[in-house]
Amino acid sequence: MGARTDTFSTTRLFLFVYDFLSTGVNAIAIIFGVSSRTVNNCTSRFIDAVSELESRKIVWPSESRRAELGLFAWVKYGFRGCIGSVDGS
Repeated sequence: MGARTDTFSTTRLFLFVYDFLSTGVNAIAIIFGVSSRTVNNCTSRFIDAVSELESRKIVWPSESRRAELGLFAWVKYGFRGCIGSVDGS
């Protein structure tokens, strides 16, 4: 059951992590037909890849922009202190 993680595409790796965050390791292993260890390995690879890109691609908003975004999220959607979101559809 344990597939080699080095043969997985980036898309499949992302799907593992996305589903993992909303479902859990064992459920993801069943959904994709792999072992829990494979799911954990893919999750670690994804986190490592994002960490490598962090300084070049992920920018934290300035203090004033965080305040602006936080107020917008509170007024429009009722989320206090939220400065961003991801649409998983």
